[in-house]
This record gives sequence, structure tokens and C-alpha cells, in this order.
Amino acid sequence: MTRCECSTTGSVSQRNRPASMTVNTPPLIGVLMCQSNQQGQLILTVENLYLAPLYHAGAVAIPLPHHLADDPLYLAAALKSLSGIFLPGSPCNIEPHHYGEEAQETSNDPGRDKLALMLVRHALNTGLPLLGSCRGVHEMAVATGGKLWRQLHNVEGLREHEVNPSGSPEEKFAPVHGLEITPGGWLDSWVTPGETVRVNTLHQQGIREVGPGVFIEARADDGLIEAISIPEHPFAFGVQWHPEWGALHDEPLSKQMFDAFVAACRVWQADHQALTPLA
Repeated sequence: MTRCECSTTGSVSQRNRPASMTVNTPPLIGVLMCQSNQQGQLILTVENLYLAPLYHAGAVAIPLPHHLADDPLYLAAALKSLSGIFLPGSPCNIEPHHYGEEAQETSNDPGRDKLALMLVRHALNTGLPLLGSCRGVHEMAVATGGKLWRQLHNVEGLREHEVNPSGSPEEKFAPVHGLEITPGGWLDSWVTPGETVRVNTLHQQGIREVGPGVFIEARADDGLIEAISIPEHPFAFGVQWHPEWGALHDEPLSKQMFDAFVAACRVWQADHQALTPLA
């Protein structure tokens, strides 16, 4: 297990974690849900696609209802049992007022906005491991002072990044474009030198700029930010693509990502929790 640290140049270096920091009890990882209206009923859901990679990596996924953001006591109780937070993708977008714009989002989820931004800031303040994909990396960027492009296809120089959204899973999650990986980051440590990495792309929005203290791990071949991390945090990492499908189909980089995240959650659990297995 490794840990990220900030160097004098702002890049990310690695160091070994103590071997004693291992536990047999699976860590509990909170997963954000999305609210939608189905036949007049508001429901909270999370796709199995987002839960399964955590189980395969050795963790237990715990869906988190938006109501937690409205009661500090309940939120604190939930966080006390968790060893990590996963921010998955979503069909909705973050409301622009969270990053200083006045426009409106027709596809929004204010409850998720509120809880996600609270959880990111809590994780960054406490060192709780954090992983985000697609909308999740947007939440990480916005919570740390970044801004978003709201419609990438309208931005000069950027390609269409929503490819095959209604296709089969094999079509939607097929690699589309390459990555330019920044030396010295998590991604750089997970790939073989000289390896060509290609990822899927299913998003209308993207990170326009990052806030202070955020390390850009990779860009798409058109320059769009594709991955970020927080160097001074043990594990706070987010990607613009969807690694979940790859993790479930033995794609090495995706599996490494979830394995590293769950390993960081195990370290947190060993350091902060004393769980008693059921009899």
C-alpha cells in the first residue's frame, strides 16, 4: 500500500505503508445515490455497476441517502462506521451556482450536490479515502474550488465526449480516446512506462480549471482534464471516465484503481476503527 505526498514541485510521490496496517474485516465504503422522479414518486438509486467493483476489491458498499446532509448527528453516525467514500457517475449535473455561475441545470439533483460536497470536504479535512468517477470527479473539483465546462461540445478545441450513451454496455464503455498521463502521480505509478492508455467517455461536462492544491493526473488528447488527485491526502483520486466496467472485466488499470482505493480504506479502518465481527 502506498501513500501520496506533495513534493516541493507539486507533483505526487509514493512511499510504502507499514505492513502491519491490514485487517480481515471488509471496510465499509459509502456510495452516493441519485434522486429521480418515477411516476410521481421520488426515489434514490445507485446502479449495481457502481457497487460491484467495491465488492470485488474486498469492500462492502453502503448506499448513502441524501437526508444525511440535513442532520449533522445522523451524518456523523454514518461517517463513524465508514472507511471510505465513493462518488460514482450520475445522469444529472452539479448546479452551476456551486462553482460561481448563474445558469440553470435542467437535469439536476440538489440533494446529491449538498451531500457530495459535504462528504468531499469532510474527507479532505480528515484523510478519509475518497474515489470519484465521472460526476464524482466534478464534485471533487468543485468542492476544492474548481470550475466546470457545462457543454463540452460547445467549447472550441474540445471533442464530443459523450459517445454511445444509448449503446450496449460493451459499446458505451469501449475505449475512445487516449490519455496524456502526468509524471509522478497515482496513474503514472499504475501504468507501465510507455504504455498507451485509452478510456471510455460518456460525459457532457468536464473540469475547466482546478482549485489550489489539486494535482492534474491526466488529460485527454484534446487537453481536457481527465483525472485529478489531492497530493497532501492519503488517497483522494478522481477520474472523468468510468473505470467500473473495466474493473469487472479484468482491465488492469481499472482493477488497480479500485484495489488501491480499497487498500487505502483498509488502512483507514485499521487506524480509526475497532470493528467486531458478527458471532
